[in-house]
Amino acid sequence: YDRASLIAFPLEMRMSYAQTMCALVGRSTKTLLLTVSYDASQMDGPPFSVPEANVRELYGEDFGVDVLMCDEIIDEESKFRERGLTSLLREAFCLTRR
Repeated sequence: YDRASLIAFPLEMRMSYAQTMCALVGRSTKTLLLTVSYDASQMDGPPFSVPEANVRELYGEDFGVDVLMCDEIIDEESKFRERGLTSLLREAFCLTRR
């Protein structure tokens, strides 16, 4: 279960984190990964924007990546609107080790 780890890392640190996770996770293991996604030009993280394409880039070679949910939550998260965001997506993925 990764609720806030990946989104805590800026882009240049994510590959190292993902490689570490790949080394630690056993075969046929499933991981629930929660991320947020937004226009990074509107706000500096953390939390950092980790869109689906980045999840697939980081994990797609070693894991099957299934999208479980993608919800617009900007109206529920006024603090992010105050930081300049116009949209904030909450995304959930199931990563299944190959």
